[in-house]
Amino acid sequence: MLVGFLLLLLCLLFSVFDDSLSASENSEEWQSLRFVMPSGVSTISMNSRICNHLRKNYCLLGYDYQVNHGTALLNSERIDRIVFEDLIRREYNKINWFSLNSNESCCRFQSDIYINIGHKKGLFPISYYVRVTDFSRHNKRLNFLKIQNIKEKCLNVILQIGYGTGDLMVTGTIDSSVPLVLPLMARRGLYTMSIEAIKSRTVLSYGWFRTVVICADQPWICAKYASETPS
Repeated sequence: MLVGFLLLLLCLLFSVFDDSLSASENSEEWQSLRFVMPSGVSTISMNSRICNHLRKNYCLLGYDYQVNHGTALLNSERIDRIVFEDLIRREYNKINWFSLNSNESCCRFQSDIYINIGHKKGLFPISYYVRVTDFSRHNKRLNFLKIQNIKEKCLNVILQIGYGTGDLMVTGTIDSSVPLVLPLMARRGLYTMSIEAIKSRTVLSYGWFRTVVICADQPWICAKYASETPS
């Protein structure tokens, strides 16, 4: 118990240096809070099918970076993993961050993502934890989409969506002759949009996504940010 507390305190102390470094960086460096959209279609991505059994609206995938923030010299990977697992174990169910590659709910999957995206790029556990649990509007614009073309449905389906800073990154397979849709499983419907609207980022704002998708599963998030000024 005492050891765990001391490890957490150590991470808090060194995260000050990490955060001061982050604050000095260009705000447009690519980073994204990413989500998986659930789907019951058998030919869809496994992550979406697993998520479909866990939540009706979304599953959190993590916070992704394309830049390094230095090197966490004083903490070993093993120590950082222990500390991060202790942090996220209390919160994963509240933010829909479940394991999408095994039968466990927490916390190997989540800590693997932290190690690969956070620890190895110089972010201490508490710094990554703060970012992955931040659902405010601050610095969140549509910047990631993973799309799969489902030929038998004549649709392009959004499997993953991300919000943060930097240019829009689109991966996957797209057929420009058929509609692009975001599955809204709880509403038993599809939100349809054009490829052009996606490219101009005039649809799928974070404010809309948080209200319609995130808060449908976790209403406390909208309650927490109720006083936030619309952006």
